[in-house]
Amino acid sequence: MISVKTLEGIYKWSQDGMQDWWTCDLQLFELPQQEPRREAESSLTETETLEKNQTFRACAAFGHMDFAGDYEISCCYGEFELITADDKSCLRFTDWRLGADLESVLPTREKGSYPLDDVEAPILATVDLDADGKPVLRIQEWQGNCDNVLLNSPNAFRR
Repeated sequence: MISVKTLEGIYKWSQDGMQDWWTCDLQLFELPQQEPRREAESSLTETETLEKNQTFRACAAFGHMDFAGDYEISCCYGEFELITADDKSCLRFTDWRLGADLESVLPTREKGSYPLDDVEAPILATVDLDADGKPVLRIQEWQGNCDNVLLNSPNAFRR
């Protein structure tokens, strides 16, 4: 049986193109987590910090490298819920926003990499189980400029 608890963990996806390369690590949490603060936010007052404190249960570290070797990567934070659609288990993601790097999915930033300009993250994914009973996520809807890559990739998100 698929539950939010069984879905918790880090899922990895990547896709090679003729001249580009894409990668995404997606971490799901059963319970809300505190979003890490960006360096610029470290000087906020206690009141401002409380107002800025946001929680999340999903983090997507999406990266893209083009043919010239320019690499852009950022973490996006959001929420998800486990739903059933057309008799399939699915994850519906909402409230994505760009944020600071989350060490569990982006432990080190490649030198010279750029942050993303906009959110790149899933909106809807089906959940299947592989032969070992581990969840496999297949993207059905994607938020961002790289949606064509994700929607047409034969690769799935796997733990």
